[in-house]
Amino acid sequence: NFECDIDMNYIVNQIQYKTYKDKNSGGRGSVNQSILLEKEFEELRNRIESRLSYFLYSVLKFTQGNIKHASSWINWHGQGDWAELHAHENSVYSGIYYIKCHENCGRLWFHHPYSIPTFSSHTVQPEISEFDIYNSKRFFFDPKDGDLVLFPSHLEHRTEKNLSGEDRICLAFNYFIEGEMGSSTNMINCKIS
Repeated sequence: NFECDIDMNYIVNQIQYKTYKDKNSGGRGSVNQSILLEKEFEELRNRIESRLSYFLYSVLKFTQGNIKHASSWINWHGQGDWAELHAHENSVYSGIYYIKCHENCGRLWFHHPYSIPTFSSHTVQPEISEFDIYNSKRFFFDPKDGDLVLFPSHLEHRTEKNLSGEDRICLAFNYFIEGEMGSSTNMINCKIS
């Protein structure tokens, strides 16, 4: 969680929005799908990229590749709007920065894909006395202003209905890995335009 100097007047009055019709179940999104590249979001982009880089190179211990912005946009969900279960295509890591949210604005749910077994096959489900990170197939996150959530783009997620009576505004983004990766016969040099 971190505060970022974001001009709400710019978000409300200067950005053009379109109504979602296909993948989402309500709300609007910015027409610009590279919103983090605008100068008004430079500070936020630097902070996001700093945290994503820390995760990849200090936590996961990557020694190759560089993060490359793929896309970014504003999601604006009013009363009763939600986002259906989906994953992000043509990216490797995704995230959400919560600009404005209130209690009951809709939790963010992550769903473990059925195609990848967790502690057991999906055809076997013993009774669980207490759920934790090792035996759960779904997790939720209750967002607050300034929260940054990073996740692999293939992870399916959804947002509950916004029941707060206020608008929920967040910035979503996708990043790819660019440059030389691998070794020997599996070496590639990926260039993102």
